[in-house]
Amino acid sequence: MSRLRPFTAVALAAAGLLLAGCGTGSPDSGRPNESAALLLDAHPNGLHAGIYLALARDFTGAEGVTLQVQIPGAGTRPITNLTSRRAQFAIVDIHAFAAAQEAGADVVAVLAIADEPLAAIVPRTTRLTPDPGARRVPGTDLVAGADAYFRAAGLDARPKLAGSRVLRAGDRGTPVYPELVLVTTHATVDDDPALVRATVTALQRGYHAAVNDPESAIGALTSAVPGLDPTRAAAQLDAVSPAFQAPSGLVGTLDLDALRTWARWERHIGAVPRVPDVASMFLPRFAAAGARKALEDDG
Repeated sequence: MSRLRPFTAVALAAAGLLLAGCGTGSPDSGRPNESAALLLDAHPNGLHAGIYLALARDFTGAEGVTLQVQIPGAGTRPITNLTSRRAQFAIVDIHAFAAAQEAGADVVAVLAIADEPLAAIVPRTTRLTPDPGARRVPGTDLVAGADAYFRAAGLDARPKLAGSRVLRAGDRGTPVYPELVLVTTHATVDDDPALVRATVTALQRGYHAAVNDPESAIGALTSAVPGLDPTRAAAQLDAVSPAFQAPSGLVGTLDLDALRTWARWERHIGAVPRVPDVASMFLPRFAAAGARKALEDDG
């Protein structure tokens, strides 16, 4: 699973541009020294290795947050857990997030977990779909919106799908957008911005480290979650890790221009009745601020 180190002067310059205008000394920059609960989108697997590496290397403690990872059970509703304060953060599929925003949920995304689509082209003739939450895009053989992402959860199924392939960003006219996002409530952002900053930065540091040291990331994951098959978890991480980074080499940042393109596409495919309100759904400043620290860790 070796990968070239992507953090160049270009990436550092991109981080500087993202931070331009953010300023220093804001309420975000304080050390919270608090606990927070993070609800995963699925049972832990390779896609979550960056989270567990952040815990193992105590990036969380270094940023001033004690992060408690929650594993969803059957019927768990991430948005409800956030609004009822059973969790402060949740990883949510962007299509489900759009539906929640359309329904009036007071939630906001602060970090991209996967920076490009995680979906698949599946032959029309097959009865197998990668995840119960997946849906077909009308008029195509594209399966989109899988809650558990095809690349990781569908690895075992892929050989059974004759002619199937992984959809990459830009294929079949799909825009580039973050399939999975870290979501919190507007109330948490307003009342405790330092906690949001600390959590986002710690996770960015974990995912940067996971890209460069996947073996340690898998070790952290399998040590924390008994029963996981290290070989399969490593294959999952290898399958999804290209989606952790933007072309600049940054991890987790939210590109509002790209998200506006996604929002129009989301309405076009009929996933939501109206174009999602990107300005109210996504708050990029926390991930922009964390990008520099994650890059500096790599240097």
